[in-house]
Amino acid sequence: MIVFVVNISVAQTRFNNRVNFGFPAQYITSVVATDSCYYVTGTGVLSVSPYKEGIFFAIMDLFGEVNSIKTYDSFPGKSIEYANNKMFFSKGYFYCSAYFIYSDQIRKPALIKFNTNGDTVFIREYPSELGYETWHNALDGIRSQDGNFYLTCNIFNQTTQNYNADIIKIDSTGKQIWSRIPLPNVPDNLLHLASSLVELNDGSIILSTKLIQFAGVHSNFVRRNQIIKIDTGGNLLNYWTSPVGELWVGDHNDILQTQDGGIVFTMARATEEFDDSLASWHYLNRYGGICKLSNDLSEQWMVTYDDKNPYEMNHYLNRVIELDDGSLVAAGKHFESYQPDSVYLEDYELWDYWNYNGWLVKFSAEGDSIWSRQYHYVISPMDEHFITDIEETEDGGFIMCGQAGDMFHKPPPGQQGWLLKTDEYGCIVPGCQVSVEEREIEDNYLNIYPNPAKDYLNIFLQRKNNDPVKDAKGRLIDLNGNILIEFSMLQSDLTYILPVDIYPSGMYIFQYIHHNEIISSQKVLIVK
Repeated sequence: MIVFVVNISVAQTRFNNRVNFGFPAQYITSVVATDSCYYVTGTGVLSVSPYKEGIFFAIMDLFGEVNSIKTYDSFPGKSIEYANNKMFFSKGYFYCSAYFIYSDQIRKPALIKFNTNGDTVFIREYPSELGYETWHNALDGIRSQDGNFYLTCNIFNQTTQNYNADIIKIDSTGKQIWSRIPLPNVPDNLLHLASSLVELNDGSIILSTKLIQFAGVHSNFVRRNQIIKIDTGGNLLNYWTSPVGELWVGDHNDILQTQDGGIVFTMARATEEFDDSLASWHYLNRYGGICKLSNDLSEQWMVTYDDKNPYEMNHYLNRVIELDDGSLVAAGKHFESYQPDSVYLEDYELWDYWNYNGWLVKFSAEGDSIWSRQYHYVISPMDEHFITDIEETEDGGFIMCGQAGDMFHKPPPGQQGWLLKTDEYGCIVPGCQVSVEEREIEDNYLNIYPNPAKDYLNIFLQRKNNDPVKDAKGRLIDLNGNILIEFSMLQSDLTYILPVDIYPSGMYIFQYIHHNEIISSQKVLIVK
């Protein structure tokens, strides 16, 4: 049995938009929420050789539509790019760390100051004190209570082959004060990589880093997280390293200080697995999670989430925020792998398919899971959808940004910006927070929102046991029975986002299919 619900009106704004900001390929790295609009920034790639990167600054209305865009891609002999850099607002201006890439691939960190219209007040570059032959990428930046700025960077000296995390201190005018490598004595076989930083209430600075091996190591992995505390002069005060023998990883280890004075950061635990198809090669299964330390950097707890489904996984949490009640919400990406059986997929000669879904998790101040949401853009058999930033909104919901990428887009590339707005439960489809057991139904629940639809159908599916079902499908057909699109609905408790703006106005039918049997059908009205 499956139940369909059509919502006529809802109290909170919900949307998801796949957005182009003037580049062939782009993604949004950061969002700042206000009660009247959203400010976003991100990276794009030019379509003309040598395909230089650029950045954009956009103002979006509260429904996720673009009000204005400013692009910056004209830098002679170099280009500018973000990694996971977070934009922040301070004293009437926006700031974001970035880095320049020169034609010889040398990289130098930068700090950008925008006004509220997106015009650049300054873009300051900070050459490495180790000399020109250096890769130096800025990953994050903050403004401290005294008005100074701190950037955290990865610095690689091509002459000595050393890779370290460093911190740059900058005054309020953008002038560099100092640059420090807080832990210079890293073992020769490891890279020391920066992620994020935060200022504590006492004025000290905390840097999140990780220790990993050089590329080319395929077994006996070393993956450790490290949290470093320094004073305002760059002097090392304390540090914590995850236990020896345990694999702690993460895509971007975001960090914040909680209301009780503790320190929380995103991470991922991993297990080393043997791949019998690649001789001696091993691989890592990664489970996204959160770790909390006390103010003195002793570990309080560590929790991973969604580590049972699916069975092959690479799950990451990239950004974490704290709510007023002390609970925490983190966003990132969630891996799924499947072998499809679908009319929609017959044109693709691949044995196995995979997707990265957008992922949002809420948990208590003690690390207990409250809910987990996933969002999958239905574009092609292999997609990369991930969330890079999140903020709480005025109505108690969440605004998130990242990319919705189509790996089979013709012509390539299919990488576009992604902006999502949910309610306080992480729902794009109203009511997704209610469990199957609470609904008192036997097997499945499916809700389509909105209906009528203009651009997207958001389809929320729950199965009673929340198990993956390989041959479950969604199908949109016209009233003549022609199949317009068919796609896998492998996972349960997930919102499938189906673009419908390419279809003419009119009535259509959405079908949910299992074991080649139509379980249920629902009429859908598409309007322009």
